Amino acid sequence: MDNINFIFKLYKNSIATTTATNSDNNNNNDQFFLPPRFFKILLDYYVKHDQFIPMLQLIEASKTSIPYDPSYLILIAKTFIYSYSRFAPQFIDRLNGWIGKSSFQLKKSWSPFHPYRIYEPLNRIKYNDPQWEEFRYDKRSKGNRYNNNPNNESDSQLQQQQQIEFRVNRGFENLINRGIRPDINLLLETFKFTTNDLNYRLKIKSLMMETRQYNHKNSKFMELISLNHPSLQQEDLLRYYITNSSSQLNDSHKFLFIKMLIDYELYEEAQILINSIDDDANVNSIPPNNQGSNLLDKYKMLKLILQLKIYVLTDQFELIIDSLNKFAIHEKQIYLTPYLLDQTLLIENMLFKKLRSIQKSSTTTTTTNNNNNSLDDVDDQESSSSSLLLLLGEGKKSLMKLRHFIGDVKLMLENDENEIMELIDKTIYILNQWKDNNNR
Repeated sequence: MDNINFIFKLYKNSIATTTATNSDNNNNNDQFFLPPRFFKILLDYYVKHDQFIPMLQLIEASKTSIPYDPSYLILIAKTFIYSYSRFAPQFIDRLNGWIGKSSFQLKKSWSPFHPYRIYEPLNRIKYNDPQWEEFRYDKRSKGNRYNNNPNNESDSQLQQQQQIEFRVNRGFENLINRGIRPDINLLLETFKFTTNDLNYRLKIKSLMMETRQYNHKNSKFMELISLNHPSLQQEDLLRYYITNSSSQLNDSHKFLFIKMLIDYELYEEAQILINSIDDDANVNSIPPNNQGSNLLDKYKMLKLILQLKIYVLTDQFELIIDSLNKFAIHEKQIYLTPYLLDQTLLIENMLFKKLRSIQKSSTTTTTTNNNNNSLDDVDDQESSSSSLLLLLGEGKKSLMKLRHFIGDVKLMLENDENEIMELIDKTIYILNQWKDNNNR
């Protein structure tokens, strides 16, 4: 991280120097001074952190000093898709048109935040056995990897099982015997899809240890995937929670674990864990602020969604308002996705049903109170009725706030239709300038 901070500092100083020089000379000709060897490092950083706008700004500032190279296009395409995935088809269509051929293709993804990704075929020199295939995407099996009824298997699920058996029994071993280390993403993907055979998972773990890829990050991911099994009990989750402090899990691990805790009604533990995720870092600062977790936009949205679910389920209605107020919906650096809208609509329905239940309980308590002759019972019931009415009032306020938030999200998603199209136009314009500078 120190190296990337040094490069960002150099980048920032170059911008300042360029601005000062142009001001002194009363001209607008940018002379950018970032060394070319650092350019690719910054591009890789922006890909990793889903930051397309800063990447485009870097390219625009570098178009006269860094030679255009077609190999950069894959990084530009990936970053756009990670940042604005729902507009991926439009972007790839324009980019392929600019290139003059279909250089890039899209593939459906399981991710609710990134419904598309760049299709990158397997390296057939490395994976030369014709049985090597990618797992087929099947929307019907999304989120339901455990299928105990073989009669209900789809073609995609059958292909997935056949591919798992090939990879674990022959594919990975053949690679290692040829002196080739399997890609970590293929090992982890296979582990994730291997749901009904513990021996397969143990073998994958052994292969990762043999190829020195079983590090802390990967081991925690594999533990959590293994934990999420139909045989899972609440005490299993509690045991894992106690033995794994928040410092042992990265943000991605935490979100995966929090979902399981909520599913098994361990709301207190889920809330403690989600509060340990810091989202106050300025993701667009140069250099990045190391004091925060530098959460990606998708994780900021996921954190809000999980917080709202916990607060609805635990009747903490005042915290719903607090979370919505803190979420920087109108800040330009946060790009919203339809997944946020879909989930908040579901949460709105949850909250409405919860309030209707509270209102019914309050009415029942009041009726019982009117028919009761015992003074002690009346006091208790009046106290209970008062608490329910207070809770109902807080809940109604939070429902109004949530509905207002949903309206804002809808409006921003609609505005994105025009803004992202303009961004695509601007990207093609900058690429034209960059390429033309090479021909001068």
